[in-house]
Amino acid sequence: MTAKLLAATRRGSWDSETVPVDLAISSLGDSKTHDFGGGVLDALISAGRLELISDHKLRVKLASWSQVFDEIRDDEMRNRTLLEMKHIELAHVDLEYEKGMQAMVDILEAIDASLSPA
Repeated sequence: MTAKLLAATRRGSWDSETVPVDLAISSLGDSKTHDFGGGVLDALISAGRLELISDHKLRVKLASWSQVFDEIRDDEMRNRTLLEMKHIELAHVDLEYEKGMQAMVDILEAIDASLSPA
């Protein structure tokens, strides 16, 4: 779906009859989330047994492993929030466009009615 949306953005139009554009955009927010379990690593850290790993550089990297995934999780949440805000903004623009079009129709109908013989 992401590739289709990118292609539509490049073309400047959405031409799917099966998937409305708002549904396609909202599907971007339904991406898989990641929950990387630490298992053995968590057990080593909580037990204070990282010294079992003799390679110092590896031990340092493993000790900071959870921070990496916290950062990924934060990025996921931030991106999801931004996407939802953009989706709401697009929906608002569409609504304002529809109101504007209806106002034009109303004006044209009023002009037509005033020009028609009573």
